[in-house]
Amino acid sequence: MPANKNGPLVVLRITWATLLLGQFAFAAIITFVLWPQGMVHTNAHQAQILAIFSTIFMFVMLPLAFVIRKIVYQPSPDGRIAPGRYSTGNIIFYTLCEAVAMVGLIAMMMHQGPSGVIFVPAVAVALQIVNYPNGTPLGSSGSPLDVAPTREQ
Repeated sequence: MPANKNGPLVVLRITWATLLLGQFAFAAIITFVLWPQGMVHTNAHQAQILAIFSTIFMFVMLPLAFVIRKIVYQPSPDGRIAPGRYSTGNIIFYTLCEAVAMVGLIAMMMHQGPSGVIFVPAVAVALQIVNYPNGTPLGSSGSPLDVAPTREQ
């Protein structure tokens, strides 16, 4: 049975969607379970510290995510990126975005409302959505099937 050349891209897309679904599920739990039930008990000082931390975390980690992904990609002279490097770079990128979103969601939870800190998870999730793994860097034509042959092939 021949190997499916789209296999790694499909797995990466499933990973991308699963990470996003986890963030949306946590946001829904905070919004529809914890806040209405009054289950979050914190003081204003702790909430303010976490809000500041989450903002700083966002401004450090999101640019770092782009830098790390670019380093991992290491394109060939013709601009193509090996499928393994593409997957690894994107998984690292999505994980760093998810970390920012989760810290932002926790800050939101401790604030007992979205005011003031909703931009942190919103920016992180938006970056994940915009960076959907379409496979374009894998080949010059934009097709994930247009991958440079490796020595194993």
